[in-house]
Amino acid sequence: MDGYNIMTMKKLIYMFLAAAMIVLAGCKEKDEVKHKIVGEWYYSDEESGHDLEIYVAFSIDYTFDIYQKIGEGGFRHLTGTYEVDRTLVTGVYSDRTPWASDYNVSFVDGNMVMTSTTADSYSVTYKKQRIPEEIKELSVDMSKSAGQEDYIL
Repeated sequence: MDGYNIMTMKKLIYMFLAAAMIVLAGCKEKDEVKHKIVGEWYYSDEESGHDLEIYVAFSIDYTFDIYQKIGEGGFRHLTGTYEVDRTLVTGVYSDRTPWASDYNVSFVDGNMVMTSTTADSYSVTYKKQRIPEEIKELSVDMSKSAGQEDYIL
């Protein structure tokens, strides 16, 4: 082989390795969010004066369960599916209603930060916390009859 062919092959190998690294980095980021999001999370908005509590469980099979309490009364249970594309998480309730927003997800100090992709781009920080059994048992199942106003995510 002459010097030109060797240089051409080296360039092709470097380009292939660079492309492979970019693809693997993208997969790692997606897998990282996918695996970190799985679990049970808790959010409370008592500090702002709103009476809001949310427990959400993201499963490895891309399903979720939400237990939410807005104001007085008990917890309501909603279910559905979610998708992860790198750091973007989208979801659809079991009645096929999409979430109110898509979210960019990041993790800070073990907490999950979900930042809305809408114009007002609010953020909500969830803490890793198991959903108490009594909340699961006593919640009202809204999965089949929820109206748009029943959805928080």
